[in-house]
Amino acid sequence: MIPNKTFHNLTSLTYLYLNDNQLSSLTPDTFVGLGNLQYLRLYGNQVTASSLSADIFMELGNLQFLSLSQNQLTSLPADTDAFMGLSSLQKLNFYMNQLTTLPAGIFSGLGNLRNLLLHYNQLTNLTADIFAGLNDLRELALQGNQLTSLPADIFAGLGNLRELRLYQNKLSSLPADIFAGLGNLRDLRLHENELSSLPADIFMRLGNLWDLELSNNQLTTLPADIFAGLSNLRTLLLHFNQLNNITADIFAGLGNLQDLYLSHNMLTTLPADIFVGLDNLLVLRLNNNQFEILPPLAYGTHPTDIFAGLGNLQLLWLSHNQLQILSPVAYDILGSIDVRSDHSDHTVIIENNPWQCDCRMAPFRQRMNGSYPFEDQITCAGPGNLTGQYLRNVSREDLIC
Repeated sequence: MIPNKTFHNLTSLTYLYLNDNQLSSLTPDTFVGLGNLQYLRLYGNQVTASSLSADIFMELGNLQFLSLSQNQLTSLPADTDAFMGLSSLQKLNFYMNQLTTLPAGIFSGLGNLRNLLLHYNQLTNLTADIFAGLNDLRELALQGNQLTSLPADIFAGLGNLRELRLYQNKLSSLPADIFAGLGNLRDLRLHENELSSLPADIFMRLGNLWDLELSNNQLTTLPADIFAGLSNLRTLLLHFNQLNNITADIFAGLGNLQDLYLSHNMLTTLPADIFVGLDNLLVLRLNNNQFEILPPLAYGTHPTDIFAGLGNLQLLWLSHNQLQILSPVAYDILGSIDVRSDHSDHTVIIENNPWQCDCRMAPFRQRMNGSYPFEDQITCAGPGNLTGQYLRNVSREDLIC
């Protein structure tokens, strides 16, 4: 415990670090006289809600940064004056407490707040107006809570928000207009929830979005136009879902996309023109699906080039699928990716597929000359006499049907 008015003579103090002590209580007069204080760190203590009296921060009108993370807060004072007087506050951190609810109006008067960190608490629900008045907010961290649903207009008025983190909650659905008005949002993280479907227009107004993460949910399908309007999107992460079908034009208009993760789903095939227009794509992960045939990699006289137009692609992962045969043209396609990449052995990954080393693989084997690392990843799964052998070690004469 800190005695009353301990700091009252330090009128010029701007930084006060009280973190990582064993403080369990704060008296109303603890910070009296610190009118010029800008940074106050109280994290890593044992502060409880009863320590936060209505006027404890009243004199800290110049405070810009307040961290109460990693304490023992299970609630915040219902009195809406708890943070009254902090009109200059820009960052408020409650990371890793045990908050279950937030009192109505708790953030009123914090009109200059830019960063609000509420992650890794135990919040189960939020009222529609809990963030009202935070018009200058840029970062909102709500990940690692127990949220099961959100009011449709909870983010109304947060037009300056850049980062919204909602991952590691228990969200099973989202209102169609929940992100309406977030036109300046750059980063939206929704992974590790329980989303099984998404409204078709949910991202329609997020024209400035750069990064969208939807991995580790329960999505089985996606509306055809769900990404329409995301012309500035750079990263789209859809891995670890249950997607079994994707429409041909789902990525239309995503000309700035650089990273696309579709791995760890249940995809068996892709439309031939699905990647048309993705001229800036650098990374494509299709591993851990159920692909048996991916033109033009499959054997055929005139294979359709599903990767046509991906002239900047540097990483292609196709491992852990059900691919069996490679066509001769596949050698050129995979080789061109290897050549343009700076990622050495991790450029093209095709290992752990049930490759069939029979006559259908002979034309591809004839093209192999040891120029590319992917040539060492093809292990024969059949026929029986070649099981376990590297294709590069099998002579063309032994590739029979």
